[in-house]
Order: sequence, then structure tokens, then C-alpha cells
Amino acid sequence: MLRSLTMLLAGALLIPQAASADDFLRGGDLLDVFFNLKESITQFKKPNLKFGKLEFHPYYRVTASYDDNIYLRSQDSQQVFGSMIIDNSFGVSLKLPATSRHQFQGGYAGQSLAYSKHPSRNNTVQQNVNLGYGFKGPAGFSLKAQDTYVNTQDPASSELVDREQRYQNSAGGVIEYAPGGGAFYIAADGEHLVHRYQNESLAAALDRYELTVGGRMGLRIMTKTRVFAGYKRQIVHYTIDEYAAGGNTYDAKNNKADLLVAGIEGRILPKVQGSIETGVVHRTYDGPETDRAEITARRTGSTRNWVIMGQSQWKPGARTDVNLRLSRGLQESTYAGNRFYIANLAALSIKHKLPYKLVIALGGAIGFDQYPEAVSDTEANRRDDIYTQFASLTYDIQDYLSVGLSYSHKEKHSTQSAQFNYLDNVSGAFVGVTF
Repeated sequence: MLRSLTMLLAGALLIPQAASADDFLRGGDLLDVFFNLKESITQFKKPNLKFGKLEFHPYYRVTASYDDNIYLRSQDSQQVFGSMIIDNSFGVSLKLPATSRHQFQGGYAGQSLAYSKHPSRNNTVQQNVNLGYGFKGPAGFSLKAQDTYVNTQDPASSELVDREQRYQNSAGGVIEYAPGGGAFYIAADGEHLVHRYQNESLAAALDRYELTVGGRMGLRIMTKTRVFAGYKRQIVHYTIDEYAAGGNTYDAKNNKADLLVAGIEGRILPKVQGSIETGVVHRTYDGPETDRAEITARRTGSTRNWVIMGQSQWKPGARTDVNLRLSRGLQESTYAGNRFYIANLAALSIKHKLPYKLVIALGGAIGFDQYPEAVSDTEANRRDDIYTQFASLTYDIQDYLSVGLSYSHKEKHSTQSAQFNYLDNVSGAFVGVTF
């Protein structure tokens, strides 16, 4: 295996030293290099990276793409810039089944982005680290805990388009008990989520923590299907209890919410796996309804909304996967007098394995963001419609090595102002290695 790996890494360097560049291009040396490299790739076998019980799975992927609107600006803004982007993504996932009852897992993901346009402003390195622990005890007792740290410039919500450095850490877990390992079970869960921004104005508006605790009870109605109902309590606490923007001062956005949910998980239908959770959330703000801002005289002091979160995978055949994701919930807002907006999303993707080791993927998403507060008495409430489509074609040279092409299109249309509208197209090619 070591010999094959050496040949694979050196294949691109097999240009004869005695030949000039012209002789190399004219003669058969180029074909020799190609066939030597092809043979090296064919002979190299994906290694079994296990050290005792520890499973070790590294990966690397490089993508060269062109984005024609890197700042997601309106065509009327005169700030639409395109750029070539080199994306180096790398990482590793770890899994350690220490015993039959104790399991550990973790991973690291890094991403280096290099832009040809305004590199000093746009180049960045993003990181994601996660750790997890699972325990299966006697008599139907189980426990799961996880912690995920993210250092990124990706916008945290559909309202934000600027790439700003932010940090996010999520720690949580769930304890479950099914008496005697039977069909009935009860569970308790909790999560602590922290958001931090480097940009001072965004930090003043969005730095916060979110604490969610709750419980649920359910019943296994089939071998791989469970239904459940539950209650959650959420507290959102901002670092700065009030903030100024555009010459206006806004009252506190601290709030508390009660959420009643019901759902189903596991095998939802024949050949369909996933989970669907829906319910009603009632959120109450700590600050008064009267706002000191001039743009609006009054804001909602409480809100009651229907929420849903679901994802499913349908496998109609051995070569096809269909994924559906639905969500509706409250998102924190920085727009005018709005403390939140309602984000609605439906996303569908299809992946199909073609002959000759080709894989095609198609998909799209529709999002509707609805704002509860009007900017003025003469203007309607803001609503943003967001549409996304994507396609990719991948060729699996080996089970560990793939190359491909990708394309995505995204656009936003806002009822409030054309400044929020944008069109964005990204085309790229990639090479990936996964062990």
C-alpha cells in the first residue's frame, strides 16, 4: 500500500528531466505521464484507517469557482463585484466505540477561502470543531451530549448578507428513559447557544445567548417509528440590553418563550426516514412595547406563531435519494423596529447515480421572510422571497477520489426596498479525496 501511495503522490512529477518542454508536449511523454498516473490511482486502495477501536476519516477538497456577486448587492447599488474563489476544505472525523455502552465521536473541519477581488477584505479561514458522547445504559436508559464550536464569516440568517467574522458555540444533550426497554419513553433535553460578532455594530445588535430546556414523552408505534409530544422553555438574553442604529435607540430584545410540540420520527413511510416536529410558540419580550425609535411608535410585546421543523429522506430505488427539508420559526432581526421575523423554508434535493461512476444532483429552495412591524404608516410590512437552485455532476474516479462541476443560482426579492434585492450565480469545479 505504501508503494501505491508513493506512486499516486508522485504521478504528477513524472516528467522526464532530459526532455525540454517542447519535446515533452510534442512526444509521447505526456501520454506516459497520464497512464502512469492513471495506473497509480487504480492500484491505490482506500486504506482502513483504524487504530485499535479508533476510526479516523480525513478528507480534502479543493474547489475553483467564479461568483458574480460576492457581496450579494442589488444591481442598482453599483457595488456588484465578481470574483474567482479558491476554496480549500479539509478536516477529519473521529469515532471511538470505547465499550458497548460508551461511544465518543468528534471532528474538525477547516476552510480556506482565497478571493481574486479585494483579497485583503474577503480572504478568510473558517473552522468547526465538534465533540460528542453517547451512553446506552441498562433498562432503557440512554444519554447523548455534544458541543460544537464555529468560527466563520457565513451569515447566521437569511436577513444578513454581509460576511462578518462571528463565533458560535452550542452545548447540549438529551437523557432518555424507556422503562424496561419498552415502547413508552420519556426524555429531557437542553441546549446553550452563544453568538459573538467581531463587528462592533453587529455585536451590539446580535451578541446573545439562547438557553433552551424541555422534555417530551413518546411511544414507539412500530419497530422503527416513534410519535411524541413535548414542551420547551427558551430564554434569549442579549449582551447589550438596548442598542442604537441609524440615530435611533431600540428597547431590549430579551425574551422568554414557551413551545408546545408534537411529532414523529424514524420510518415515517415505507422507504422514507426522517423526523417532523410542529407546534406553537408563544414569545414574550422583557422590554416595553413602546419603542424610543422614531421609525415606529410601537412594537409587538408578544407573539404567538406556528412553527415546524422537519427533514426526510426518500429512497425510491437503490441509486436515488430524495431529501426534503421544511422549517418555520422565529429569527432575531436587526431591521428597523423589528425584534424578530418569521423565516419559512422548503428545500428539495435529488441525487441519482448514473452509469460510468457519474452522480448527478439537483435541488432548490424557496424561502419567505415575514416582518411583523411596518417601517411607517404608509408602507406595508417587509417580506423577502428567496429562491435557490443548484446542480452538480460528480465523477467517482475511485471510492475515495472524485472530481466534478457545480452551479448555483440565488435571488432575493423584497417588498420593502429594491436595495435588498440581488441575483447571484456561482459556477465551479472541484476535486475531493475522502478516506
